[in-house]
Amino acid sequence: MGRYTGPVGKISRNLGVNLAETPKIDALLKRRPNPSGQHGAARKKVSEYGQQLKEKQRLKLRYGLREQQLRRYYELASRKKGNTGTILLQTLERRLDNLLFRAGFAATRRQARQLCAHGHVVVNGQRVTVASILLREGDIVTVREQSRPFLSQLLEVNVGNAVDSSWLTVSKETLSVRLDRFPQREELDASTREQLIIEYYSR
Repeated sequence: MGRYTGPVGKISRNLGVNLAETPKIDALLKRRPNPSGQHGAARKKVSEYGQQLKEKQRLKLRYGLREQQLRRYYELASRKKGNTGTILLQTLERRLDNLLFRAGFAATRRQARQLCAHGHVVVNGQRVTVASILLREGDIVTVREQSRPFLSQLLEVNVGNAVDSSWLTVSKETLSVRLDRFPQREELDASTREQLIIEYYSR
């Protein structure tokens, strides 16, 4: 199954969470909290499997992943020592497109992925076009010198709206972000119930 490219507002209403993590979708969910469709307001009993599936879909769509990608991240996390759910979330946060989004270099992860695909960013001095690469502690991401003239206004606006991430060091002057360390669980989205996702893949 390919990556979801449909309307974010509609799927956010159906899953009950702001998948884009933007104020616009927050306002939509407050104004129209029910799922979309004629019978969206109807109360439906969700099975245990249904809850696990829904939580998995939320995580997959929030980070803009394909099903195969998320399963691969789960398998990677399950092979490491420690809490599998926390390691899974840390792995997703280490993606290049997510780091650009967290730093405020892009308004959404979709926009961050486009910046990567068009070759506007450099990692440790090397130009990259793959948004899914996993960064390591100490890695530095910057905007290419050639890309700054026509991207500076967009980036400056987004940097001002950057999420407060103590595990990142963001420089507005050099338009760069450094991954100082991996985030702790309490620094990540508290609404994510990663245990349900682990149970889904452990069936």
